Amino acid sequence: MSCCGSGASQGPAGIRPNIRATRAVFRYDGERPVTVIGRITGTRYHFSGRGSEVAIDIRDRASVAQLSRLRELRLL
Repeated sequence: MSCCGSGASQGPAGIRPNIRATRAVFRYDGERPVTVIGRITGTRYHFSGRGSEVAIDIRDRASVAQLSRLRELRLL
């Protein structure tokens, strides 16, 4: 039997262990729009209002996670 395409090389829940996340998705819980600047990349991330989700560069993850109205949801 061949192992190619069988999914045997994938980890739990179909995640391939050799792939690293490059983005983190955050959800905003504030009322008014806000723009956050990533401390490492200097990228501006705009959240339009309550419930908006934005994928940010993984290098900015730690600085964005410190903000009280932003919650990390998942890695991409």
